[in-house]
Amino acid sequence: MLKKLQDYKDEIHRCSKCGICQHSCPVYQETGNDCTVSRGLFIMLDGVIKGDLKLNRNINKYLDLCLKCNKCKSACPTGIDALQIILSAKHEYFKTSIRGKFYSFLESKFVFNNILYFIGLITKLFSSKRQHTQVKHLKSKAIYFGGCIEKFQPDIRNYVVELLAKMDIEVIDVNFDCCGMPFLTTGNLERFKEQTQENLEKLKNLKYDYFITDCASCQYIWEDILNVKVTNLYDLISENDIEFLSKEFHTLTYHKPCHEKSFESIQKILNKCQNIEYKELKGYDECCGFGGFEHPWTLKTAYKIIKKKGQNILETKSDYLITSCIGCAISTSIATLFKTKSKRLISFLKEKCEIK
Repeated sequence: MLKKLQDYKDEIHRCSKCGICQHSCPVYQETGNDCTVSRGLFIMLDGVIKGDLKLNRNINKYLDLCLKCNKCKSACPTGIDALQIILSAKHEYFKTSIRGKFYSFLESKFVFNNILYFIGLITKLFSSKRQHTQVKHLKSKAIYFGGCIEKFQPDIRNYVVELLAKMDIEVIDVNFDCCGMPFLTTGNLERFKEQTQENLEKLKNLKYDYFITDCASCQYIWEDILNVKVTNLYDLISENDIEFLSKEFHTLTYHKPCHEKSFESIQKILNKCQNIEYKELKGYDECCGFGGFEHPWTLKTAYKIIKKKGQNILETKSDYLITSCIGCAISTSIATLFKTKSKRLISFLKEKCEIK
């Protein structure tokens, strides 16, 4: 779990201000402002810790610009986890701000869960009515975490159950809530801890061989924050050499989410999927900018990032942009002004392909 900002003072002091993070940060590439990159933020946060600066609205605006892509951590020679420090600082501001009180209400268990419930009711009207039988007594047992999207597309879960059954894996039914990513990114750590503790509690006393997800963002929360061993669904598909046949010929390109850990497996699946042509996307692993949709004052910078992404997608002239994160799917749809259809890979496989 995340610590208090004060507890990160050693990590902040360890930053040598070398500037390597500038080359990896998508926000800095657009703004050229050192206050938007981790080394600049660390200077301000060091002042906050020492009491020389107040964590006010102006500093928080720079914290808000962070897209939570974690690319600065990958680039940092000393491996400083800047994202966790930034999220802790956002929480310090969140606790005392009017905006924090508004988000506390909006993200409360009652309000947030009911929003998901009503969206789920609407989407179920347009989803498949087909029900699948739970497959039991297979060699291995797994827990499948579908994330919030599972509440909107329950047929995806049914498809995953059938898919895993072909690998001799039985899925145990567990009624999880959201992974907590929305609360983490706004700085609402109390709500994040409440949500994740409830999810972790549901794992207690369960015996399983795999904890599976197909969402890059959900995997980041469970594995990197909660320290739960996660198996990505696409790794299992790749390891079991399951192949797919597209019912019609399609051209695909792929956007790699910032938290994606199974890109090689996904490449293998796409390259072996018959009746599709895979086209590599220029800047396929560059952030889509979805994290910048959070506030009105971050939209301008986010727009510059998604506009560049959209141009690269359109240049491939692909029928579909495929990704493994619902946020990235939304962002890339906007990036191309909906000229290219964006889908999560699991949705594409279910809707457009047959298992060989």
